[in-house]
Amino acid sequence: MSRLLKRYFLNEDGSTDKRILELNCADKIFYHALCDFKLNNKDFDLIFLSDFNLIMDENISKFEIYKNINLNDLKSPSLRELIFQVDLYTPDSKDAIHLLDKLIDTGFVVALRTMFDMLPQYIWYSMPIKKGVGDHHSCFLVGYDDKHYFIAEEEGMLRKECYVAHPDNPTVSLINKNEMLKALEVLCEIVTVKVNEEQLSQLVAKGSSQYFEHVKRKIVENYFSEENDMHLSKTIIGKQALQKFGDYVSTGRNEYIEPLIVESFFFHQMGKRREIFLRCLIETEGLDAINHEIINYLKNIIENYDVLKAIAIRHFYSKPVPDVGVKISKRLMDTIYLEEKLFELLAKSV
Repeated sequence: MSRLLKRYFLNEDGSTDKRILELNCADKIFYHALCDFKLNNKDFDLIFLSDFNLIMDENISKFEIYKNINLNDLKSPSLRELIFQVDLYTPDSKDAIHLLDKLIDTGFVVALRTMFDMLPQYIWYSMPIKKGVGDHHSCFLVGYDDKHYFIAEEEGMLRKECYVAHPDNPTVSLINKNEMLKALEVLCEIVTVKVNEEQLSQLVAKGSSQYFEHVKRKIVENYFSEENDMHLSKTIIGKQALQKFGDYVSTGRNEYIEPLIVESFFFHQMGKRREIFLRCLIETEGLDAINHEIINYLKNIIENYDVLKAIAIRHFYSKPVPDVGVKISKRLMDTIYLEEKLFELLAKSV
């Protein structure tokens, strides 16, 4: 089936595909590639299982914490590295349109990283506080004509007043090529994603309880790590990063916290990575064999991050939240305490 004809972000029954909404934009591209194959929920969860430890610059100022806080990625070979072949292209802007068209014609998954805050269709376009940082996103291109690119994009990333759906597919939207070219003149990175079907078949055939145990052990090791093996001499991870983060947000001062909660997706990812881990834990080890305190801690932590995301979204997209710094701080400090208790139990299970 042509990629232009597929329905995106929906299940076969028309309901919202919640699994893809758990992922960051880069993983969404991989997910689209996997949708060409028949996989069960456990396979998807194992492929997108990842570290959920915090990572940050040890010496960053309170005012710039939001620029340097992130989630760690596994450094040892992950299933994604085995399953996906990713090819990167960085053409000059004058060649970008021709190359994009050519790559889309191959039928492979094609993704683009550019300055999305320059495109009127995207939410960053109307958010002055986000100007100049639209380069952290990637979009999935599914087709084109003489005047437009056709993209499969989550609705929440696009401005309703500028949204133009493809006439034959309401889950695909249109971007004017001339507008796209302006963004490509500033930044243009194109990737194609291909699936190693042999590796994927082996995963489906074997299952990967051993892989899950490996990832769980690495997550625990990273949390308690006091060594710096992150290539940046001032980078800290896990418990150290979480404690430093707690020091910064414990004051509840709005000027420290507001820049952070602009990044509501940070809270989203903190929760969703733990949801995937929890599902893998239950699927792999069995509900009866797991210490139920671990499950309860994970559920409470996930709920806290969902609340933090809701506060952040309301504060910046709807109605400002009174004493937002205090509310965020109290919830984060509670979450940091729960994380410490969670990892004490996880350490006993590896």
